[in-house]
Amino acid sequence: MTRRVALLEAKIRNLVENCSNLLFTTKSRQKDLSQQILIELHNSVQEDFDGSSFAADRYIIFIHPSQEKFFSLHPEIPTELANMLRARGEDAGYRFRQPPSVSIETDSTVSEKHFHVQSVLHNGITPTFGLPVQANPENDSCNQNAFLIVNGTDTFILKTSIVNIGRRNDNHLVLHDQRVSRLHAQLRWINCRYVIFDLDSSSGTLVNGLKIHQYTLTPGDVILLGGVPLVFGQDIRDETNPLVI
Repeated sequence: MTRRVALLEAKIRNLVENCSNLLFTTKSRQKDLSQQILIELHNSVQEDFDGSSFAADRYIIFIHPSQEKFFSLHPEIPTELANMLRARGEDAGYRFRQPPSVSIETDSTVSEKHFHVQSVLHNGITPTFGLPVQANPENDSCNQNAFLIVNGTDTFILKTSIVNIGRRNDNHLVLHDQRVSRLHAQLRWINCRYVIFDLDSSSGTLVNGLKIHQYTLTPGDVILLGGVPLVFGQDIRDETNPLVI
């Protein structure tokens, strides 16, 4: 990650967490706000006609009406968030149809101590109308039977295009290690390859010993999340000869 992106993320993290101290009573909720914004960036990515990737340019943070006054005390947060998103997206090779913007909106259906982040594409639709990945890579002709070996013993088959990994029980792959963040990393099926994204985790994501924010995986790559090693594997088959592996 470039120094520019690192500085922007450190700045916005401090801003968000300082404001979140007033909004969200637990440290985990503060962390989730930063993570959800970055998740929305990655989840919004689509493939353009020329094969390049572009991301949503509008991001909305929905909060309970009673919390609106706290964000009004920090009017710089949306601008700094937008700067961070643009820098992170460009660092990841994404394009934006328009410079990204972030807004705060109230929603009475959101509880007082929670929030919801929604990204919107340039044409006003949400990313669920056209992700650049297949809904199920098992049905994709270029799928190569990918899997993760967890802790050297358990095999986790990668059957979906988006795989959330973390300590929280609602992740696709749950890792019971206190050094693993509640929502630590995400795998996405992009252009017939699995790409791993670190979701602003506390201990970081390492691939082959190097700390990464985004990395396209190849068979044999060793991922370390907290204290849990994951080995990425694929059974690469020759379509003309299914017996060749």
